[in-house]
Amino acid sequence: DGKDRKGVEGGEEERKRRERERELWERVMVKSVTRMVAGVYAQVALFLTLTTQVHLLGGNLFAEGGGGRRHGMDKKSNEDEEASSYQTTHRIVLTRTYERLFDRGTEALTKAVESAASNALEGWDVTDPSAMYTTKEEFGRGIQCIRDIVEERGSRIKRGRGCLVHFVVPPDGTFQSEIHDEQALHIMEETWDLLESPAFAAAEKNCLDFMFDILQEEGWGTIFLCGDENFSDSKWTARPLVQVVTQLRRAAATLYGQASTMSEEIWGHNPNIYIPRMERLPSVLELGDASFN
Repeated sequence: DGKDRKGVEGGEEERKRRERERELWERVMVKSVTRMVAGVYAQVALFLTLTTQVHLLGGNLFAEGGGGRRHGMDKKSNEDEEASSYQTTHRIVLTRTYERLFDRGTEALTKAVESAASNALEGWDVTDPSAMYTTKEEFGRGIQCIRDIVEERGSRIKRGRGCLVHFVVPPDGTFQSEIHDEQALHIMEETWDLLESPAFAAAEKNCLDFMFDILQEEGWGTIFLCGDENFSDSKWTARPLVQVVTQLRRAAATLYGQASTMSEEIWGHNPNIYIPRMERLPSVLELGDASFN
């Protein structure tokens, strides 16, 4: 009886140990995927918000400068006063815009992606021998499922507008009372209108598709390469899920640093391989033109 009891207790302990191991690996997998996917969304949100606002502020400066010259305001004292006023206004606009994004938006975005990853990757068990291997296609479907959840929810919140807008734009009426510079308030309202425009939504969709494609081909997709590193000649192979999970950190690093496959002759010293490419997307150029005008 004593041996049987010890055997039962030993079996129960082993079961608990395996369950703890499974839960630990599940957390590692969800966190690793979340870090990579949330990095894409955050970078697109920041890039497009900057693109919109820089062009908007530039357009305002151009219009005001033209108006000043037409009215003969060419004295140095007036120019210095206007320059100081512009700097103050633009500082308020930039501070309040990114205060929302970095203070609350990024945290909310990360939580939304983590929740989507938990749902999309449910049943992916690193410790299960029968599901030990995964392919590039299977992993890609998991990433796409996360995108579908995040982007569909975001579009519902803003009624068909960009899926990332609600992480940047504050709720209606929450910022007007805190801004006492009328010009800054006007530019802020223009900014929100542009971020909720069809032009922004189109640029956002194109940038997200573009970044996730590059992340797959030059980031996590390379985990599944076998043989020659030349992309045109290589074939894909299934990999242990645990190997994929542990290498996602390296894939996510391509969001912030220059990939070794990128030629310095082509990309120069730019630390990010995505931004120079996104800047040339037609929808991004159209968003810049709409913001400037």
